[in-house]
Amino acid sequence: MPITVLLVDDHNIIRKGIRALLEKGTDFQIVGEANSGEKALALVQQAQPDVMVLDVVMPGIDGLEVLRQMQKIQSPTRVVILTGYPDEAYVIDAMKNGAYGYVLK
Repeated sequence: MPITVLLVDDHNIIRKGIRALLEKGTDFQIVGEANSGEKALALVQQAQPDVMVLDVVMPGIDGLEVLRQMQKIQSPTRVVILTGYPDEAYVIDAMKNGAYGYVLK
């Protein structure tokens, strides 16, 4: 049974690239994509993916706020933070708010 994944990044090219990498094998199934934190929160409740790959910096609700909201609704989805900023503060804040890991863009 494949691991279900929700991709969240405000840059379409990043989502397409990650999708292409994950779809090369049969271990992952992309169940949705979002370009904002608002859409991510709606999709995570609807699709209930195993994993969300989540950009930290987005317009509107950012990735850290998405993590906080997911904790409030007690979502079982595990989150891997995707960031272009190698700043430790983002990573530490994300981990404190429930992220399971992070990947630099």
